[in-house]
Amino acid sequence: GRRNSYIINHSLQVYLIAAILTSIVGQVNTTIDGIIVSNTLSSDAISVVTLSVPILTVSSLLGSIIISGAVLLFAPAIGNQQYRQANRILTLSLVSVLVFNGLIAATLCIWTDPVARFLTDDERLLPYLIDYLPVSFIGGVVTLLAMSLGQFIEISGRPRLVTKAMVILSSSNILLDD
Repeated sequence: GRRNSYIINHSLQVYLIAAILTSIVGQVNTTIDGIIVSNTLSSDAISVVTLSVPILTVSSLLGSIIISGAVLLFAPAIGNQQYRQANRILTLSLVSVLVFNGLIAATLCIWTDPVARFLTDDERLLPYLIDYLPVSFIGGVVTLLAMSLGQFIEISGRPRLVTKAMVILSSSNILLDD
């Protein structure tokens, strides 16, 4: 009774602190990115990034759905110590996300011009958007894979590892911005 309560409270605190720190690091990273972009690039660059958000969100939906379902299967497999089953779920879901979202990204890269024209008719922004979209489509797949892997790692009982990885990725992003 009392020992179990202590273990549950301790685990909850570890996960909660890791989740809060991960969220804070993500928000700080986004804020710093915004400051760097606004100070070093024009308002057109911010407009292009903003214009790309809806298509990036829609293009990541399939992968997000796959991962959400996989996580629901993965957690009980880990809890029941069915590690082979958990590994199959992890592998199949990450490969599926890579294949499906990779195909979506490749298709969008091929159709960048019509996609850009769908997003805006501003002739001043179109060349920037056409240059930015392929990079963001490919980056979106990598980001989705990283976030997905983070969910699996956290469920595996390593929430601090996710926080450390987020700090490293965010630091790398900031260094690459300069």
